[in-house]
This record gives sequence, structure tokens and C-alpha cells, in this order.
Amino acid sequence: MESGEVQLSWNDVGNAVRYHIYVSDAPDGTYARFKSNVFSKEVPNVIVPTQAVSYFKVSALNTNGESPLSEALEVESSVTSTKNQANKKISLFPN
Repeated sequence: MESGEVQLSWNDVGNAVRYHIYVSDAPDGTYARFKSNVFSKEVPNVIVPTQAVSYFKVSALNTNGESPLSEALEVESSVTSTKNQANKKISLFPN
């Protein structure tokens, strides 16, 4: 199975000191921690399987603990669509 790369980025949370990224194969499915203790607000070179749909969520962490998970971001991968979906942005705590 071929795979493609996307860059995930999200809105800054002012008092966050780090972030966790979660992934699932269904928007309302169970999310597993994909990356822990990310100190920037982006993750480049995320490998996603070709001909598949993945869903990502992010949480922000500070001295008070971990926030609820963000809304889900759908990333559909195909040979051509991963190029079009580079720099997909997760919206944490939308207005």
C-alpha cells in the first residue's frame, strides 16, 4: 500500500505548552494517540495510507491538564489528493 504525506497544523492555544495528536479511521470512532508532547503547532510529514480516510484531533496541554479533543479533521488520501491536501489545518477550539 502506497502512502502520502500531509502537514497538520492548528490554531495556537495561548496557554498551551504542548499538544497531543490523535487519529481514528472514523469521525466518531475511538481516537488513539498518534503523537505525544508536540511543542509546535504543526506536524510535518504525516504519513497517511493511500486510498484511505483518516481523522485527526488535537488536544492542548498546560499546567491545568489536557483540554478536550478538537473537532475532527478528515484527511482523504489518494495518489493525487495528498498533494492537494498538504498543510491541512486542524481547528482547535473554533470561534
